[in-house]
Order: sequence, then structure tokens, then C-alpha cells
Amino acid sequence: MKSTLPTTESRTPSHPHAPVRLIIVDDEELIRDAFCLLVEAFPEVTVVGEAATGEEALALVAELRPRMVLMDLRLPGMDGVAAARRIREEWPETLVIAVTGVTDGLLLMAAVELGLAGYILKRATRQELHLAITMAIAGRRYVCPEITEAVTAHHHYAASPLDPVSRREAEVLDLLCRGVRSKKIAERLEISIRTVEKHLGSLRRKYRTDTTMEMVTIYQRELLGEGGAR
Repeated sequence: MKSTLPTTESRTPSHPHAPVRLIIVDDEELIRDAFCLLVEAFPEVTVVGEAATGEEALALVAELRPRMVLMDLRLPGMDGVAAARRIREEWPETLVIAVTGVTDGLLLMAAVELGLAGYILKRATRQELHLAITMAIAGRRYVCPEITEAVTAHHHYAASPLDPVSRREAEVLDLLCRGVRSKKIAERLEISIRTVEKHLGSLRRKYRTDTTMEMVTIYQRELLGEGGAR
């Protein structure tokens, strides 16, 4: 377990404009090193420690009280879901972003049920990682399109938050969450762009939003429950 700040300094309140203090948890050193290089380039955050297991992560959070944790879900011993749950219970002010290499399985769905601060894949782009971090800092949750798709498939539209939304509107919204633009949505669903825009207007009204981006954010939050980012 590696720490880069002494305990005394870690308990000192941060300046309002100071970078958010973050720890990286992954059992593979190369992955941790890669995330460190990426994250240290973001002015909003600074890496203050690394951990290779769930147990090490808990010890590091207790010592350093970071504002944010990038948490791999598959870890030896205590997995990332169990560690994230403990962090939510004992240090609710700490934001946990789940990092996973897969888009299916019980472990991912268990992490989804926790309503963490964000969900990204290990193969995420630099821009996507930055987006997940900045959204979490702002109190919003980022979910990568692949995980949104997996959650939607897992729910099979049953007991879904989409009760007021038609099946075709749900199809449009799902494609939108995957990053598909209106023209491609029209091609995939074999409908006109005008019809796509009509569905988007209807969805914005049902979600009571003025922008498509805000609607997508609300939709992703609903899929993952009401826990939300703290």
C-alpha cells in the first residue's frame, strides 16, 4: 500500500480551490501507474495514494480521508463493491467512481445498486475519465454508454423508471446514451430525423428538462437508483 501524504496533513481541510484529493485502487500496478499519469494531468484532482486491495483501500481512506476514490471492482480478498459499500457507510463524504473491465455480471450489478459517483470502463478514453471525475465533483453521476446499455438490458424494461416513456422513445434514449447522433438513430431505427427529433422533444417534456444532456443524465440516474453521487 502506497501513501504520498502524511496522516496529519491529510486531516487538514482543503482550500476551497485546491485540487480534489484522490486515491487509485487496482490490483495491477501497471493499471495504477496508467491511471496516475492520466489523473495527474487533470488540474481538478491530485493523486495522494494507491492501493492494491479492498482492505488497503479502506485503510488508506481512513488515513488520508480523500475526496474521491477510483475503485476497481475486481480485487483479491475484499472486492471493490464491498470496499465501496464500507466507504459509503463510514466516510459518506468520499466519492467512489467504479472502474471495471467488464459490462456484465453480478459484481457490476451489485456496484450499480450502490449508486456510486460514477461508472467507467478500464478502456475509457482520457476525455471520458476526465468527464467522470468532473461530473462527480459537481455532484452529478457519469455512466459510460456501455454500462448504461448493460443496466438497461439487465432490467429488460421491467419495473423500469421508463413507465411514462414509450418503447420507441426508450429505444431513441438508449441509443442517445450510447453516443449515437440523431442521424444515425434515424438510420438504425429506420425512421426519419424529424421523427427522432419529435421523440426527443417528447422525452424532454416527460423528463421536465430543457436540454437533451440533462435528460440523459436524469435517465442514467434513474437506471442506477436514487442514491446518486454524494
